[in-house]
Amino acid sequence: MKVIGVTGGIGTGKSTVAEKLKRHGAYVIDADKIAKRVIGKGQKTLDLLVDYFGTGILNDIGEIDRKRLADIVFQDAKKLSVLNEIVHQEVHRQIREEIEELRNSQYNGIIVLDVPIPTNDFKQLSDEIWVVDSDLDKRLERVKKRSGFSREEVIRRINAQITREEYLSIADKVIINNESEKKLEDVVLSLINPKTKEV
Repeated sequence: MKVIGVTGGIGTGKSTVAEKLKRHGAYVIDADKIAKRVIGKGQKTLDLLVDYFGTGILNDIGEIDRKRLADIVFQDAKKLSVLNEIVHQEVHRQIREEIEELRNSQYNGIIVLDVPIPTNDFKQLSDEIWVVDSDLDKRLERVKKRSGFSREEVIRRINAQITREEYLSIADKVIINNESEKKLEDVVLSLINPKTKEV
């Protein structure tokens, strides 16, 4: 069993890389999906967030208003750090639990951790780290297209993450994603089948 950690800044295409690995047989653990689940109604993590940020982050039915929360944290580095600390603690607990279940089931393939922020837990759990990188213009184009954010909103989110240099500094492998999806798939295949393709 091998654990590949796939990470990269917003708009670089890390989740696309994870999806391509899944198509080729990998088991993907998506940290963003877990994060959405752990802040759901009735979850302990939601209560912790309300304790810190107040009930103003909730919508009319008592669920997190993601836009309202984002507007708060992406303008305040301390609040973003608190949000990440509260959510990541539970996300990482569930990731570790899922990996352990796979290990106990004698799973013998590739596990992919699709994680936007490479914490120490992420690094410790990964046998190999793949960082997906992309030009700023490409990142802006992708995020604006899928989310409807303005250029300024995307830039704010990029700046709230760790720097490009910090991402690259932890990489065992770097995937440059500036071209077509077909090219990206070729690169991913070359990394999992190095004898058959050149990077």
